[in-house]
Amino acid sequence: MSSPTAGAGNAASSTGGAPTSSAGSSPTSSGGAPTSVGSSGAAPASGGASSEPPLVVDPVATWGGIPLDMIPYASSGTRLEAIGYADEGAVFFDTMHDEHLSADCVYEQTEAGDWVCAPTLQRSLIYLDADCTQPAVEEQPFTESTGEVFSLSDGTGRSGADTVLVPKHTPAYRVTDEIFKSDGSTTYAEDTLSIYVRSTATQCTGPRLANRHVVVVPPSIFRVTPLDDDQLVKATVRHLPLQNQLSLQRLVTDDGSQLSGHVEHAGRECEIQRDGRCVPEPVAKPFIYADPDCKEWSWGLATPSDPSLTIYGVQPTNDVSSVYELTPTTTVYSQETKVEMVTVDGQTMIVEVVVGCNAMDVSSSTTLTYYRRSREVTDQIPKLDTVQLGAPTSLSPIWFFGLAPSNTRVQIQIHSPDGDWVKPNIRTSDGSVCAVYYSSYKDTCLLKDGVTRVPVSEVRL
Repeated sequence: MSSPTAGAGNAASSTGGAPTSSAGSSPTSSGGAPTSVGSSGAAPASGGASSEPPLVVDPVATWGGIPLDMIPYASSGTRLEAIGYADEGAVFFDTMHDEHLSADCVYEQTEAGDWVCAPTLQRSLIYLDADCTQPAVEEQPFTESTGEVFSLSDGTGRSGADTVLVPKHTPAYRVTDEIFKSDGSTTYAEDTLSIYVRSTATQCTGPRLANRHVVVVPPSIFRVTPLDDDQLVKATVRHLPLQNQLSLQRLVTDDGSQLSGHVEHAGRECEIQRDGRCVPEPVAKPFIYADPDCKEWSWGLATPSDPSLTIYGVQPTNDVSSVYELTPTTTVYSQETKVEMVTVDGQTMIVEVVVGCNAMDVSSSTTLTYYRRSREVTDQIPKLDTVQLGAPTSLSPIWFFGLAPSNTRVQIQIHSPDGDWVKPNIRTSDGSVCAVYYSSYKDTCLLKDGVTRVPVSEVRL
């Protein structure tokens, strides 16, 4: 992948002027000097280990052409490139790219506890023997995949999600040689090869027959070999102390690249809300009602493994978060409704009318715990600054910022007006949201209508 000409310091010219902070006071500029945090300077926040050596981070002078001294969300190294997209005045992160493997990658944690940047592309395997020890993949006819690397599919996919830190690592593979070349017409690999699949983790079934009614165009078959973890870039998770007992996970690699991870509050990961408040996880979600009048929200959450955790819930709002400390409840309520025909100004329409509020006993639930409000704690939840970058007439991503020692701004996380994280995340001038979903659309930000595209340029961060 060739390096784009625009970087963090000169990615695009700005038409929007200086960024506007919508929360908190404006910190003083660091002047662009490196900031060293950890065992020297300010004491680490609770999320970081006191034995960690100092973490050196280099603020950049501009981001997307806008003067702003800050520690960027991601930065490139000698092997890993931080890739983003830009238009006039707006820059946003998309992925890390491994130049050596020619593949986008995402950080996953191995069973040994190491963090490796594994190929983002996920694929399923077939096998060429009855013991499922000779892996292979299927490709569209006339496709040349030799040398391509991928991760074994775990059924979760990668697109459109916050996948900075994935707590489960799946094996990686490299495509080696083509062993069956499809002519795209009538000949199937099953006519000449014995192909097997794993039905479970330990069971290998086959040989399978060609499914000519469903798979109309026969695929080509390529052999693959395992890609050892030592061929992937390894990262160390460090902690950058911020204000108000917050700290930021920072992935640091030997090649010099860095990427921000989750925010922690007093050593516990927290979920950033739209107004910048960072609520300790796990955060319970609103779930029907907690009172017999069906006016007050109740919350539901998969039963926590640690019963001593204080659980929080966030009242659904557009811009301002109301955060509550929750207490378990054994009874929740749901609205009883009926459908009626109503005539208004000569027009007959169907409306749903609430006629009651019914109690539900949830005391026997073993997988989900239900909660109701105990007390509001909004003002006790630490809050980050929010800064909008970009011109009003262009894409306008909204970033959260924390404060590192010496009042250096730290780019934390990006969000959009509809609450999505990282991807899709970009607001256009008319308030709609767009995202860069697939490699075929890397020059455009595709709106959610699936048709309209906003031009953007790929940049190296």
